[in-house]
Amino acid sequence: MIGKLLLALLALFLVMVFLAVLAVAFGVAKPPKLVAAKHSWGQVNRESTQVVTLVQMENPNVFDINTSRISFQADIYLNDVLMGRGSLAEVHIPSGASTSRVETHMDNNLLPRWWASHLENQEFTTVRIQARGILHLVRNFSFSPPDLSRTVETDLLGKANSTDPQVLSQGPFSLLIKSRRLQWGQVKEDTTEVLGSLVVRNTGATTITVARTGVLARMNTVVMAQTDSTEAIPLPPGKDVTVPFRAVMDNSRLLEWWPSHVNAAERTTFSLRVEATVEGTGADGTPFSLSVPLLEHQDLLVTNLLGG
Repeated sequence: MIGKLLLALLALFLVMVFLAVLAVAFGVAKPPKLVAAKHSWGQVNRESTQVVTLVQMENPNVFDINTSRISFQADIYLNDVLMGRGSLAEVHIPSGASTSRVETHMDNNLLPRWWASHLENQEFTTVRIQARGILHLVRNFSFSPPDLSRTVETDLLGKANSTDPQVLSQGPFSLLIKSRRLQWGQVKEDTTEVLGSLVVRNTGATTITVARTGVLARMNTVVMAQTDSTEAIPLPPGKDVTVPFRAVMDNSRLLEWWPSHVNAAERTTFSLRVEATVEGTGADGTPFSLSVPLLEHQDLLVTNLLGG
């Protein structure tokens, strides 16, 4: 996703090596200078992501530099997932100040694979860029500048876990939610499982029943999971009962989510809502069936993959 910047930097690195060889041999060439480099997101859609890199250089020589003798390659990894590969075979640096524009495209179909690796790695991603260049002189020389890396760490479910009691009272019944717990379940490339549980006490005088639990998970406005369970869970008066719930996220929807994340300065609101249908009989003998929210959780996912 950010490899073209490295390609430009690597090109400059190899140019400087090449000119250093010329300078030693003939004492005529001066190495160019990297003045500034700026990279940004370009067009983003469901299928691909464009990265635009502007590299400002200063060539102090009176002649242009054409580096047809240089070839190089850069690989970009998010954890161990190869997200992109770029290569350049020739670099042209005119005399004086210049700006080079380099564009690359990322295949967004690789996003589910990265997402699975991010969760399996305890919500930790290492952005790693590896490069290799070859300078073609009388003999070939291989150059590998130090890898560039940065990290992205999240905790999307952690803030939902709590033992702070919460009173939920609606009409003919009252509940005390004593604890909430969320965790990732089975993680695969195509799906992500969210497991949760609530410890609930019925503070009323009669038994009521959780007749249905529904889970809705969103990343920005994209629905990642929507699951219903109709397993009835009775809540006797004064007893602590564990109410489990489960949702399965469709990782293919990451392709719909990604443009919204990039276009919002790499910020995403992750939200998860658990709703229950509670049934019972009121004090006057009238049956009721009410939908109530048992859990509403939000967290902010912020990344800086381009290092801007």
